[in-house]
Amino acid sequence: NSFLRRLGGSVPLRVITQYYEIYESRRFYIPDYRAMSVATWRDNTDPLPKPHPKDANIRAEAERAAARFNFLIPGVDNLIIVAIPHGVPMRWAACSYHGRTGRITYTNLPYQPDFGIGCGAYSVHHSRKGVLDGVTETVIHEVAESMSDPYISAWYDVRGFEIADKCQQYAASERFNGQAYAVQPLWSNETGTCRY
Repeated sequence: NSFLRRLGGSVPLRVITQYYEIYESRRFYIPDYRAMSVATWRDNTDPLPKPHPKDANIRAEAERAAARFNFLIPGVDNLIIVAIPHGVPMRWAACSYHGRTGRITYTNLPYQPDFGIGCGAYSVHHSRKGVLDGVTETVIHEVAESMSDPYISAWYDVRGFEIADKCQQYAASERFNGQAYAVQPLWSNETGTCRY
């Protein structure tokens, strides 16, 4: 939550402002969201099914959260991160993924420390703090892709990689309002490189 509250308007996330969509022959660039709203909710009334929740369960949870928060903005400006609790096994190869359901985009964010170094733990910080490296790296990855490719039909390269996929093998410690977090860079079309 601390990372998300500092993410809006951060230098790493500003890379996405070069991307746009074309509507009625006009370009609409992704804005620099300096004031991202972050709200949390713990849904204890309708837990994810065990042993393995399916994508349909994640989408339904995202819809419940959107109703709970009473989102009034139509479209893809509403991103829900469904944070899966510790110990719930997932049945797919990715550390996380994003998608769209109806009027919102969502991210399925399994409990990253359960995946260990395979999903970024200790990639930057080699102390106890490093167990959370994969969390912040994965969050910036999915938030950036949700913003630049909300319908899974916008920006991707010839191999099908989105702007964070192209750069996920790199990580560094970046400061956000005085706090250091592990983040990955994002692909910049302007420079043809991965940028923080």
